[in-house]
Amino acid sequence: MPRIKGRKPETTREAALDAAVWAFAELGFENATLALIAQKAGVTAATLPYHFKDKQGLWDAVIESFYRDLFEFAAKIRPDETLEDVLPRFYDWAVAHRHGVRVIIRNVIETGSLDRSVRELRMDRAIGLVAALAQSRYGIAEGPARDAAIAVTHLITRFVTNSPEDNRKAFLVDSDAVLRDRIVAVLLRTARCLLGLPEPVTP
Repeated sequence: MPRIKGRKPETTREAALDAAVWAFAELGFENATLALIAQKAGVTAATLPYHFKDKQGLWDAVIESFYRDLFEFAAKIRPDETLEDVLPRFYDWAVAHRHGVRVIIRNVIETGSLDRSVRELRMDRAIGLVAALAQSRYGIAEGPARDAAIAVTHLITRFVTNSPEDNRKAFLVDSDAVLRDRIVAVLLRTARCLLGLPEPVTP
C-alpha cells in the first residue's frame, strides 16, 4: 500500500494498529516486521517508532486496544439483560475483533502462556466482570459464575479463531447467518447448563 499523506496523527496511529493486529495475528510477534506493518498501514517505517517506540511498544498497544474495546463492550451491558440478550452480542463483538483474539491465542501458543500483565491485569478482570454479571442477574454463586464465564469465553475464542469455512463444515451449514445462530445456540445451552438455568419459555 502506498504511503497516505496528509493524515492526522491519530488516524495514522489507528491505521498502524489495524495493520499490526492483522500482522501479529497472521505471522506472530517475531515474524511481523515493522516494515511490513508500515507498508500495510500506508506509512513509512520511521513513523511507527514515533508513535510506539518499537515493535514491543506496538504489540503492547495492540493488546491494550483489544482489552479496552472489550471493557467498553462490557460496560454497556445492563444489569437487567439476560443471557439471550448479551451472548449473541458478545459473540458478534468477538467476530468483529477476530484478529485481536487470534493475536492473544497465537501469543499463548508461541510462548506457552499469557503475558503476566495480560493474565493478571486484563484476563482476570474480564472474567470477573462476566462472572459478576451472572451473579447479579441470576443470583449465581461466584464459583459457578466464573466457571461459566471461562468455559463460554473459551468456546467463543475457539469458534472465532476457526475460519468461517471450517465452522460451516463442522455444523454442516452453508449460510453464515445459520452458522451464527447455531453457534449462539450452543453458547447459550452451555452457559445455561453451567449456571443451572432452565431453558427460556417460548411464547
